[in-house]
Amino acid sequence: MLRLIGILVTVVFAIVAALVTWPQFFRLERAFPFAQIVSLRGALVVAFAVIVVLMLLLCLARTVRAFAASILLIAVVAGGANVAVMSSRGLGASTLPAKTEQSLRVMTWNTAGEATDPATIARTAVSMEADIVALPETTIESGEQVAIAMREMGHPMWAHHEDFGDREDYPDWDANSTTLLISPELGDYAVVESSSDGTTNTSAVPSVVAMPVDG
Repeated sequence: MLRLIGILVTVVFAIVAALVTWPQFFRLERAFPFAQIVSLRGALVVAFAVIVVLMLLLCLARTVRAFAASILLIAVVAGGANVAVMSSRGLGASTLPAKTEQSLRVMTWNTAGEATDPATIARTAVSMEADIVALPETTIESGEQVAIAMREMGHPMWAHHEDFGDREDYPDWDANSTTLLISPELGDYAVVESSSDGTTNTSAVPSVVAMPVDG
């Protein structure tokens, strides 16, 4: 009986490890809580490392050695996969590559509503020479303040937004609004009509889907 329970726990752990490591394979990358978990891959690596240490200790006990070894192997593979993903996306705070005529620089900042000063966002975007600034959890009013501040610094931007606050079952919170700033040098853009069911937009919080209108 205990052996059967051990096999069941191992299978469940393997499934959970796969879900939090590669939710895209199961088409769950935008579903709660996987969308939040994958943004914290560093914490996942630490969690799997702790499990590895615990399972190494359990391997000293002969009665649970097979079970512990199975969990250990899964944790090592999952932890290694998350480290590989983090490494491929870059680690640390390396400097930005030199900007060229063909490059497009995008800055994103989750402002947490009014918690971030628009002037601070504007200064950062200008110093980074950002062509596009994505501001999740930001109302159009705050986004326009950022655009105005950037214009005064010689870096004008067009402000676009998507707001789910006026939709049924969506409270009128800053978290339900996303603002996108685009440099006029990239041409004219318009926000494409989108739906909250996930067919043309993210289903929980809004994404601004902008398309060029001048080719």
